[in-house]
Amino acid sequence: MKISKFVIGILFVLICGAQSDEPEHIADPVNTPEPTGEGLGEVVLSSEEQFSPSDLELNSALPPDLTLPEEDDEEESQSSENATLVLKNSTHVFINCSRAENVTPEVELVNSTRLLSLLVVNPNITRAVSADCLGVYFFARWCPFSTMAAPHINALPRAFPNIRMVAVDAMKYHVFNTQYGVVGVPTFILFHNGRPSVKFNETDYNLERFSSFITKFTTIQPVEKISVTSADFNGPVPSVVVKEPDYFLWLSWYFLAMSAIVFFTKSSLYRKIVEVVKVTWRESEAQHDHMD
Repeated sequence: MKISKFVIGILFVLICGAQSDEPEHIADPVNTPEPTGEGLGEVVLSSEEQFSPSDLELNSALPPDLTLPEEDDEEESQSSENATLVLKNSTHVFINCSRAENVTPEVELVNSTRLLSLLVVNPNITRAVSADCLGVYFFARWCPFSTMAAPHINALPRAFPNIRMVAVDAMKYHVFNTQYGVVGVPTFILFHNGRPSVKFNETDYNLERFSSFITKFTTIQPVEKISVTSADFNGPVPSVVVKEPDYFLWLSWYFLAMSAIVFFTKSSLYRKIVEVVKVTWRESEAQHDHMD
């Protein structure tokens, strides 16, 4: 019995000794790596609002790599301010017009072929690049508002001799109406490099409004104080309403009349009228035969 207890005790001691030889996973405060200064700088130094004056004095003694994020924040804030300014300025459209030479000081009446030749697009030129500008006036000879604005359009090339001004009859050459969004006349559009840029959207069609419109979007000032003269009422853009036959109106009336006739022939009233006429005709024939 004593021998068995002695053997059990020896086995117990051996088992305890074997467990004590296994390594223990204890965190060593000396060898444990501390957080690096970069992570601390990214979190703490990301905002200056978290510093007190004493903290700012202590930061002057830190290594240079810990003070770099402050400079980065300043650069980011400056870049964000610049981005805000760019966004604010991007709401206003500016057209970079070149100072063209040998431009005729009067409005040129053009047809579709001539206008297409003037609106040739150079794909290598963007809005920011200087290019030729063209002012196109869409009018109709029978429109009283077009004729009222005509003298002011005729005087416009003298105020802006570097911008070519042309006029096109929107009713005669209506292919451009859908292409450039001309929903009514008169309409004045500024083109840059053959592309439509801005459209005149005022209610008063006078020389002062047109000049302010061009200066606003091109920053080109009028050459001098220009006023409308008596010669501007003589052309090139007509200032007198011309009464022309409206063939489209006639075609519309013809279509309406034919449609009304077709619908009337399919109605019950038309059938009653036809039946009454037939009965009357038969009675008259029968009476005529009886008299014979």
